[in-house]
Amino acid sequence: IEINYNTLKDDKFSSLLKELRSYSFVTGKNVKIKTPMELISGKVINLDKNGALILRINSRIKKIGYNKIISKIIFD
Repeated sequence: IEINYNTLKDDKFSSLLKELRSYSFVTGKNVKIKTPMELISGKVINLDKNGALILRINSRIKKIGYNKIISKIIFD
């Protein structure tokens, strides 16, 4: 954790994001994401440069950012 903190502190989020992407177990999975306001169903494509989930919902792309409260992720 300290190494990751120092990476963020030194403004090197892109290198940390590359590592996070390599560990992601949700990329490529169909999911349902429950927030207090909605239930979003789609396929996780990737994480964007800010760490938000990028979902494909039918033919649309939607980002679920860190500013959303996610109460549950359900894998289809």
